[in-house]
Amino acid sequence: MHAYAMSFRQEVIALYEEGRPTAEVAELMGCCRPWARGLKQRLRETGSIEPSKPVRKSQRTYDDADEAKLRALLGEKPDATLAEIIAHVGKKIAPGNVSRALRRMDLPRKKSPRTPQSRIDPM
Repeated sequence: MHAYAMSFRQEVIALYEEGRPTAEVAELMGCCRPWARGLKQRLRETGSIEPSKPVRKSQRTYDDADEAKLRALLGEKPDATLAEIIAHVGKKIAPGNVSRALRRMDLPRKKSPRTPQSRIDPM
């Protein structure tokens, strides 16, 4: 979902300044009543009609330098655990985030140890 353009927001506020009620403003502009009412409230409380939440960009935990460290570590020690990788890079991060970073970089990670073969296996 995208934020409404500033020109659209300004038109909504202009209709409010003409004294039109929320239902009419929403119908004329083709937006919902709660959004129009919230825009008017934001203008009253903050003095701005800018979107309240900034547009989120990708939040990479590891930057390019950290990824180079990961590649070097896994080149030297391909069986490093997620905990060892976290300690090596030096950033406090959840193991799941490390796993996603490794997957994004197409790097392997240590798997859990294999269990011994079952005794009831006829082979």
